[in-house]
Amino acid sequence: MPHQLVYSFDCVSPWSYIGYHVLQRYTQKWPIQVDWNPASLAYVMKFSNNQPPVTVPNKGAHMVRLLQTAEQMYGGVLRVIKDKYPARLDAMIRKCLHEIWHVGHHELDREALERLLQNVFTVEEAASLIDAAFSKETRQLLAQEAKALVEQGAFGFPWIVATRESDQTSTAN
Repeated sequence: MPHQLVYSFDCVSPWSYIGYHVLQRYTQKWPIQVDWNPASLAYVMKFSNNQPPVTVPNKGAHMVRLLQTAEQMYGGVLRVIKDKYPARLDAMIRKCLHEIWHVGHHELDREALERLLQNVFTVEEAASLIDAAFSKETRQLLAQEAKALVEQGAFGFPWIVATRESDQTSTAN
């Protein structure tokens, strides 16, 4: 069994974006297995009593709106995909990151998310995923998982837990 990494991330954090691409490269070269864990940065920040790095009033106002919108649109959807369609999770992570960081798609609504999902899923699957993503159950699951991450020490993203193959020793950072 290779070394294990649990990579907890969101799509709007620039460090999550960079870390994702770095890990993609190294999974080809190193004996590691990555568990991609899309999670809620908003809940982690809330439960850890952390403040966002952008606290300049004008930037902060814009960033809060952008983060909340992206969190609502991508966070829940990726979490549902991880459970229902794990084999397609990586393709959706790539698509979401591309939309945010390359296309600059920040004005998100249900129709935009449906179009995005239809690159990887059927129309029916996309509609079902969106419904599940916005459900009360998914929001509760994201909150529970965020609390568990904060208990590990997380205060932002990305959050990585590495487990060595040799002795199953884990460390978080």
